[in-house]
Amino acid sequence: MPLLRNVMLQTNLGLAILLLLTACSPEPRWVSVPNGKAGEFIDVSSIATAGPVRLASIKIVFTTPTSGDASQGNRRVVEIVVRQAFNCAENKQRNEAMTFHYANGVVFDVPADQVPSHDWKPVESDDGKPELEFTCRQKTE
Repeated sequence: MPLLRNVMLQTNLGLAILLLLTACSPEPRWVSVPNGKAGEFIDVSSIATAGPVRLASIKIVFTTPTSGDASQGNRRVVEIVVRQAFNCAENKQRNEAMTFHYANGVVFDVPADQVPSHDWKPVESDDGKPELEFTCRQKTE
């Protein structure tokens, strides 16, 4: 009987921890990028701060067919999610992670060593400026 009781206690403890972890991971809250390109969204629940650097998940949704990615068998890309780092003090950005979503339901996470733009690059008015400004203005905890 004591063995059964220990198993039940461990099971209940495991379920409680799982529920707490689930409650602590917020659902994505995608908002349009102010002054950004059509189809660009930022997950405001993903914005995090590390010194002058802000991290945010950015989603680009393609409403019209785009060219396929030959390495993925020419499947049509319907959205890309990029984990972007912004250095608010230096006005620079870099990609941290990238995921492609295809029309046929396939999801492809780009290997870390193949993510483009590992180095910090200056933010240009037509490349990253609205995203940087929005992300750097957000209050984080």
